[in-house]
Amino acid sequence: MDDLRAAHAQARARAWKLGVKPARMTIDLDATLITAYSLKDRAAGNFKGGYGFQPIMVYCDESGEALAGVLRPGNAAPHNVAD
Repeated sequence: MDDLRAAHAQARARAWKLGVKPARMTIDLDATLITAYSLKDRAAGNFKGGYGFQPIMVYCDESGEALAGVLRPGNAAPHNVAD
C-alpha cells in the first residue's frame, strides 16, 4: 500500500509541475455508508439497520481527485475526529 501511495504522490507532483495544479485547493471530506454482507472483515451494523462500512474519503474539490481514504466499520460515527 505504501508503494501505491508513493506512486500516486509522484504522479500528482509530476502533473502539478506540468501545470495541472489547481490555483486553490478545497478539501472535501465525505463519510458514506456502503452495504456489505455482515460477515465481511470489519463490517458492522449501522443506524439504518444494515451492515457494512462507513469509509471517510478526502477529495480535492477542484480536480475531483481522491486524496485519501480510511475504511471504517458501519457503526463508526461520521464526525469521529480520531479517524
